[in-house]
Amino acid sequence: MYGCLFICRSSTYAQKMKSALERGGLEARVVRPNLKFTNGACGYAVRISDVFMAEALEILKEKRLEPERILIADSDGRFREWRA
Repeated sequence: MYGCLFICRSSTYAQKMKSALERGGLEARVVRPNLKFTNGACGYAVRISDVFMAEALEILKEKRLEPERILIADSDGRFREWRA
């Protein structure tokens, strides 16, 4: 399983995202990402399996919850930014 990180602006926002995704039937976890992913600011992220990324984005869109950035892990474990 490769991961997908939805970078959030606060811990509260991350918790809201996690709750929305779980109500939608997806497993989600709040994590502290590496500082290089948050531009040096303290931040939080919601991690899901990348297999469910499209479904997760649809759930978040319905709830009007937008991540600051979306990062996807490559097969070697490095994260790259995803752009729609």
